[in-house]
Amino acid sequence: MQANMAALLAKGVNGGDFRGISIGLEGPVEALWFVNLHQARISNADMSYAKLGCSLNETVLENVLFLDTEFDDCLFRKARVVRCGFARAWMVVSLDDSVFDQCDFSEAVFTGAKLLIERGGRRVNFLGCNFTRAAFRGVEFRASRFTDCVFTDAHFSKCDFRGVKAEGGSLPSKSQFEGMEPPAWAV
Repeated sequence: MQANMAALLAKGVNGGDFRGISIGLEGPVEALWFVNLHQARISNADMSYAKLGCSLNETVLENVLFLDTEFDDCLFRKARVVRCGFARAWMVVSLDDSVFDQCDFSEAVFTGAKLLIERGGRRVNFLGCNFTRAAFRGVEFRASRFTDCVFTDAHFSKCDFRGVKAEGGSLPSKSQFEGMEPPAWAV
């Protein structure tokens, strides 16, 4: 099954109901414990309630729903993610050099270091994303950019935002930052 899943993802997936799937972690289907989504192309799919502990490096995702999905130490580097929903997702991720365009992260939780490994992302571009009521806890988003994003009631705690730029959209207020110096772009 692992070879079949890898072959399917190499061709690309357009459509599909993968709700509750577990990939890259121990789960009900042992054949998926060591599968990665590296360089996968997935569009128009539902992966809500999934548990992912795999590489999503260099993936292309479009219109994929990750509602309440748990990203457990996922590498999401150099990915291109367009119009995907991450509402209420648990994000222990490394997003280096990725682009997220028009994605919904409302009520998502980005959490940092696991076993002293930096989590967050460097040089990440967020374009027109919604972070309403999202929580950022101990993550590092160095040299990243937030353009035309919404941060209504988002909360930032003990994060490293050195070199981060944000413009347009609904920027967070200084009161939304705790245990850290608010960035200069906070209103």
